Amino acid sequence: MSTNPHDSKSIEQDTKEKYSGKVYSPDSASRLFDIESKDYSNILLGIRMRLVERYADMADVLDICCATGEHLLSLSSKITHGTGLDFSEPFIERAKEIKAIKGIRNVDFLLGNARSMRFDDSSFKVVYCFSALYHMPNVGEVIREIARVLRSGGKCILDMGNLYSLNTLVCNAYPELAS
Repeated sequence: MSTNPHDSKSIEQDTKEKYSGKVYSPDSASRLFDIESKDYSNILLGIRMRLVERYADMADVLDICCATGEHLLSLSSKITHGTGLDFSEPFIERAKEIKAIKGIRNVDFLLGNARSMRFDDSSFKVVYCFSALYHMPNVGEVIREIARVLRSGGKCILDMGNLYSLNTLVCNAYPELAS
């Protein structure tokens, strides 16, 4: 680890280490919306998922920082094709396992960096990212990449809190609740 905690490479490396399975386990880092639950993080997730569903109808969809892909997989019957992107190999491997278990064929999961995506320009009609941009060392790079891969007239849904937002404070205080 770098000695400068504000260095972009240090932040990215620290985050990669957390999501390598050392801090956040692929079995507990992502969860589905539960219509019965009234807890804070579940209510926020429901709002986010309904917004994505509103625009994702029969679209090509990109989930940036997809973790284990649960959110994207839950949309599979409503979309043409889905792509989940995450930089954590254990999370992508778990997403592929869940996809295989569920027999879903119109969703793929790729290992990659949101700051430099391997997609053609204008590849997706809908792009979304939940609870991950807080941890990006250079959000501007990610936004530029999103603008590049998003089709003209497409929809982008980003959870754009900041280090001091209520959601970030809750997630930092209770990492087991992060969705």
